[in-house]
Amino acid sequence: MTHLFGTDGIRGIANLELNIELVSKIGKALSLFNIKKVVIGQDTRISSPMISFCLTSSLLAMGINVYDEGVISTPCLSLISEKLNAIGVMITASHNPFYYNGIKIFINGKKLTKEQEKFIEENINKEYSYNNDIGKYEQSNFKEKYLKKLNKHINKYNLRIGIDCANGATYLLTRDIFHKITNSIYLFNNLPNGYNINDLVGSTHIETLQSYVNKYKLDIGFSYDGDGDRLICVSKQGKIINGNNIIIILARYLFDYLGYPNRSVVLTKDSNLGIIKHLESLNIKVFLSDIGDSNVRALMDKENIVLGGEDSGHIITPYSIYGDGILTSLILLNALHYMNKGLDDLIENIKLYPFLKYNIDKYKKEILNNELVIDLIKEIKYIFGNDGVILIRASGTEDLIRVYLCHKEQEKLDKYNKLLLKCFDKVGKYYER
Repeated sequence: MTHLFGTDGIRGIANLELNIELVSKIGKALSLFNIKKVVIGQDTRISSPMISFCLTSSLLAMGINVYDEGVISTPCLSLISEKLNAIGVMITASHNPFYYNGIKIFINGKKLTKEQEKFIEENINKEYSYNNDIGKYEQSNFKEKYLKKLNKHINKYNLRIGIDCANGATYLLTRDIFHKITNSIYLFNNLPNGYNINDLVGSTHIETLQSYVNKYKLDIGFSYDGDGDRLICVSKQGKIINGNNIIIILARYLFDYLGYPNRSVVLTKDSNLGIIKHLESLNIKVFLSDIGDSNVRALMDKENIVLGGEDSGHIITPYSIYGDGILTSLILLNALHYMNKGLDDLIENIKLYPFLKYNIDKYKKEILNNELVIDLIKEIKYIFGNDGVILIRASGTEDLIRVYLCHKEQEKLDKYNKLLLKCFDKVGKYYER
């Protein structure tokens, strides 16, 4: 069986790994769900129209009607899929550089289950027959359904707000939304050219927004990723407010001010222990899920929890199924107004534990199956106990190994990181790229 799906959909180098032959097969496989409507959205990559045209042709040939929404965000596409009771396909590689692309698939607004992903993989090379039942194509504009939803959270504020659109899928939506909120809106990186998406901008390059906040003396800055499902903020004083900090602020708002009863949140296993301790000091219980907002969503549903997310900026609120950068921005603005406090005031008592977070691209992912590496990771986990975290995994979106270590003592953190890197170097000659 071909392994197609990673942490969040299908992803690869456009025109090489994610080529038109594979895209055509994906379109045909989607016909097996017996849903006659597919809505397609895309981000601003140079390859997105190519993939969209190919996917559209494949679906039409299978007798499926296609609604083409053009450039929209992933949260917008998800909501349209839900409202139309349709399959939704978002063409995006999220935070990755322009030469990547990907496909995220929704059914009635929800991402595919592992079983549904496996079903597509098992049928990707199936032979399909054609007949004279050809689907209809329509350039659609259902994004109004999404804007109508956001309008419920829009209030007017006398704030200087900056937004980094990452030259991605939110560049049109932000213009439609934020002019209703303030007369002092500053849009940055909102001129996509097919190649500049996420190019030293957006939520994975928050230093760019920091410079804008300082230069233009903004009250708050919001930064999205290429498809708009992440949010990272910058405060008036230029401090970075990552996803978990946003979750702490929203938790106080939802539980203490709006009265939501279940004082629990879901974070991922790579969350800083200082964040967890702070939430527990607020009498908020923390559940930990595997990486990926689908895993966060699943645990939230299981435990009947209304708030969760990842430090990378995927934040799920009572008003969204998955992460939605724009919507979370609106809720955060309302929270700050309701609580009558600024971001800097709300995060000043949050103390992070020392941590290290980095990627390794020198070695193949198979190095994580080496017995010496496995044993050392187990040993470090045992030594760290409840005072630290070690999480080493193969990335589900890039050809990388992701390393995260956190401990309350910097000395211990550095010591065991050196041991880990020494172990990688020792066995790495067998796994070099």
